[in-house]
Amino acid sequence: MAITGQEDEVLTRFGDDPAYRKRFALAYPEDADDPVTWANLIGGLGSFVRSMVSFRSRYDDRVFGHDLSSLTASEERGLGLFFSEELQCHHCHGSPIFSASFQTSTTAQPVRPFFNTGLYDVDGDGGYPPDNLGLFGFTGDERDIGRFRPPSLRNLAVTGPYMHDGSVETLEEVLDIYAAGGRVIEDGPYAGDGRDNPHKSPFISGFPLTDQQRTDLVAFLRDALLDEAFLEDPRFADPFAP
Repeated sequence: MAITGQEDEVLTRFGDDPAYRKRFALAYPEDADDPVTWANLIGGLGSFVRSMVSFRSRYDDRVFGHDLSSLTASEERGLGLFFSEELQCHHCHGSPIFSASFQTSTTAQPVRPFFNTGLYDVDGDGGYPPDNLGLFGFTGDERDIGRFRPPSLRNLAVTGPYMHDGSVETLEEVLDIYAAGGRVIEDGPYAGDGRDNPHKSPFISGFPLTDQQRTDLVAFLRDALLDEAFLEDPRFADPFAP
């Protein structure tokens, strides 16, 4: 979030806000003299994010609750497509959280995978928008241009627009891009054929998709993975609401 090197300014903003100073004091009473510290900020943010666990969707009822009737017929077909080798969605969005970035206490070698999905090819040589180069910005390795970590797919119905930069409006468009093996942008500053991106993941190879299969897959992703109990949990409501 471009925060490196600006820690003092960030702490000053929090420290100058009476509401935040009160919250910091409540969260860290042992630091009564100055609770607004960098360590406390990181610790508080991390603790809050780790509390946001979504496992109450109808998909969870189906898989973990063994309720075989929890999904509609269309969603059930979509589930099968998602985990098929023909579409290969699960290779980047596997695990219980629907992301390959997942580990447990018994994981022998944690993996932090990054993938190029063929979303751009602005120069015909694998180029991405200059302010959105992905992992390349950290490694300097040209093979990492356009490589991003796949996020969780849970609650997709409320997280659009999609892709790492929010450049795709609907789930239907996302599926069309993957079915084509990449995105073609006809004109504009980012024009190019992402299908030919040399850094594109081999998982993004394209696949045939009928209208019914497209409908089924969207139903699974949009509806079966929606966790309304999580979305309406008062613990995650706006803390500044009157």
